[in-house]
Amino acid sequence: MPQVSKRKLQPEIQDRLIELLITVLSATNQTKSGILFTHSFLSTTERNMLAKRVGIALLLKRKYSYFQIMDYLKVSKGTIAKVSELLNTCEPESKVYPFVNTLNRLV
Repeated sequence: MPQVSKRKLQPEIQDRLIELLITVLSATNQTKSGILFTHSFLSTTERNMLAKRVGIALLLKRKYSYFQIMDYLKVSKGTIAKVSELLNTCEPESKVYPFVNTLNRLV
């Protein structure tokens, strides 16, 4: 499990860092660049966690049941519920809207 510092960042700094991460990930729009970036900056656990959450979102969009997703990706019902809520409450002005829009094209 990834370690998270007990020392909390100021919310505006945290938001800016997340925006920066998204910008960097968006710039690695070729698969090879993305793989190099994620292998350089993320641990195996972090990569797997992110990949599973993207997988959950895609399978939910494809109408898989919670049970099927739990079995296939080895994730908890709570994690699926968290991703499902994000997908169901996403508004066009939301920061995750482009992600959800991309998922819609993949379905």
